[in-house]
Amino acid sequence: MEKIVEEAKKVIPSVDEIINSTWERLNLEKELVINKFGEILIKFDEFATNLFKEYERKSLEKLAKLWIEKQKGELKSKLEKLLKDEDFVGKLSKMFVDFALLVQQLEKDLGNMRKARGGRTFEKVVEKLLNFIDIKCEIPKGKIKKKLRRIDIVIPSGKVAIENT
Repeated sequence: MEKIVEEAKKVIPSVDEIINSTWERLNLEKELVINKFGEILIKFDEFATNLFKEYERKSLEKLAKLWIEKQKGELKSKLEKLLKDEDFVGKLSKMFVDFALLVQQLEKDLGNMRKARGGRTFEKVVEKLLNFIDIKCEIPKGKIKKKLRRIDIVIPSGKVAIENT
């Protein structure tokens, strides 16, 4: 069943794909970003979050389809028997619990993905917006990241930041 959860998660695109899709849909103008940077950043985040939630729903649908497909024959015979059973609700409930446990695992994984994506998305969006309005910046990496520790974005570069600290 773990394979089903992993397969369902593949429906969700990368952070960069969500950012690029959001960027295209918002069709931002430089002047607007310059004058309302904070508002645009919030709008961008809300749009990207909603897009991610759409993909989460698709992932859940994929999980359901895979789960049903995997046991299609068994489910069909169980459901036929259940329809004739007086304890239909009780026995059907047990089947739903099995699926719910699978959904619970997917939701745990999606929750972890959401948390990890949140910080990375914010950094990348700020970088993209600043570059869009011609403010040179970068997200520190490697040795520079180590030296700057908790600094997520530097203007104009990590090299300049280190030289001026």
